Amino acid sequence: MFTIIQSHRTENLVDQLLVQYQSKSQNIFEPFIVIVPSMVLGDWLDKTIASRAGISTLVRTKFWGQYQWTLMQDVLTRHNAYLLEVNPEAATLNVPEVAVLSPTVMQWRLFGYLTYYQALIVNDDTHPVNPLLASLIDEPQEGGRAR
Repeated sequence: MFTIIQSHRTENLVDQLLVQYQSKSQNIFEPFIVIVPSMVLGDWLDKTIASRAGISTLVRTKFWGQYQWTLMQDVLTRHNAYLLEVNPEAATLNVPEVAVLSPTVMQWRLFGYLTYYQALIVNDDTHPVNPLLASLIDEPQEGGRAR
């Protein structure tokens, strides 16, 4: 079940979370997924649940993006199984192994962009990235002027 609980007070959020966590309708063998804004809050929440409930088993804290990614993979896996059952020749859909907007992927894309356009950016004082890039390099490559 997907439940949204909103509050500015973490005590209220934890109280409501514990009600759901300790609910008899909650399957004790299924992960209890909680979407959190930061991993620090997720760690704190896990420890708080353990201290208040006596134990914290199968609590999984995830960012919204991680949860969404997992959900897409689960849905597409089931959908693909259905498609292949109906038609073994059917084309299937897959979610890439690495998130398109993961920090590592974004870092490498930015690095590639800055490397490719380095001389152009450094030579153009009006480019929005010029101050940042110019301060990071001693001498631009390929004929750009030094600062």
